Amino acid sequence: MSIRRRLISIVGWLAVLGAAAALVASWWPNPSLVIRQALSPGATLPGVELQYPATLHSGETGWVRLALNTAPNGESPPATQSRAGPDSTPFARANQKNNITAVAHFDSIGLRADRPGDWEQTVLPGQTVVWRWAVTGLGAGRQRVDLIVRERLVSQDGATTERVLWARTLPIVVSPPLLGLPAGLLRLSALAALVIGLALALPQLDRFHLWLARKLFSVI
Repeated sequence: MSIRRRLISIVGWLAVLGAAAALVASWWPNPSLVIRQALSPGATLPGVELQYPATLHSGETGWVRLALNTAPNGESPPATQSRAGPDSTPFARANQKNNITAVAHFDSIGLRADRPGDWEQTVLPGQTVVWRWAVTGLGAGRQRVDLIVRERLVSQDGATTERVLWARTLPIVVSPPLLGLPAGLLRLSALAALVIGLALALPQLDRFHLWLARKLFSVI
């Protein structure tokens, strides 16, 4: 193998390694934070669980997940439990006389969400209420999400009672995109570099190099 051929192979393998590293970095999951928090002892819905990305790249999308539990131990009560049956939990007592809904309010700065504002869901025995928002980083910096969960009780006579159960501000650090490219364009460029790098690195593809050069010069 000539020195020229060896140099071309080295350049090709370097391109392959760089493209592979860029692909891995673009697909590598962002670290997520998980928070489990009990509400006040007398609260109808005693526990929340929150998961959200600690960091995002600009233009990248992550998920914020919020769950409400209906039992003090963090698990929903059995689905076979009678609605009007005896139970000592605040949720069961409130559920006997009211329709219970939970309203999650999502607001953000520096992030785009697929469903901002209020999102109301019915709370039933044996079920855990879950909200999921897709959030996309808009600009680099320390951005934030504001979450507020309200409990709404509608009695049989139509009277409505509402109170705030839980509120939290989530800091999310948005960093510039990798190599200054959006994630989709970065992956496409890395795939192209991977193919070209393999073509340069393998001597068996020298004929392909000649064919490609003829095509390029014919177009130019």
